[in-house]
Amino acid sequence: MTRVRRRVAIGAAVLAVAGGAAVAAALPAGAAVSQQSPSVAVVQIGSPAVLDARGAAVNVPLSFVCSPGANAFVFVFLNERVGNDIASGGSDELSLGGCTGSSQSASVTVLANGNAFRQGVAVGSAQLVVFNDVGELVGTDQRNVEVAKK
Repeated sequence: MTRVRRRVAIGAAVLAVAGGAAVAAALPAGAAVSQQSPSVAVVQIGSPAVLDARGAAVNVPLSFVCSPGANAFVFVFLNERVGNDIASGGSDELSLGGCTGSSQSASVTVLANGNAFRQGVAVGSAQLVVFNDVGELVGTDQRNVEVAKK
C-alpha cells in the first residue's frame, strides 16, 4: 500500500469514528429503553394459603412481576387430598391492574368445588397473563402450598 493510500484510509477511518461519536452524542441517552427492554411475566404462589368460610374458600398469596405499563390478570387453582376425596377449586380471572416492573403482591380467593379444603398441603398452580403493546405473555407457577387456619 502506498503512503498516499494509507493516509487516505487512516483519514477515512478517523472521519467515520468522529462521525459516529457525533451521532451518538446527539441522541438522547436511554432513548426508547422501554421498547428495547424485554417483556416480563413472572408469578410465584406464596405459602401459607389461609382457609376461609370453613374451607369453602382459600386465600392464596401471590407475588408477581410484569412489564411496566402492562395489564395483568391471574388464575389460581388448588387440589388437596382430603381423606379419600379430593378438594379442588379455582379462582375467577382476577385483574391485578397495571404493572410496575417491580415485585408486586396480591391475594387470590380460590373457591372449593364440592369438597371443602382443610388444613394440610395442596398443589397449587397459577397462571399470570400480561397484555402490553407488543402482545400477550404468560407466566406460570406450580408448587405445594401449605393450607392453614386463620
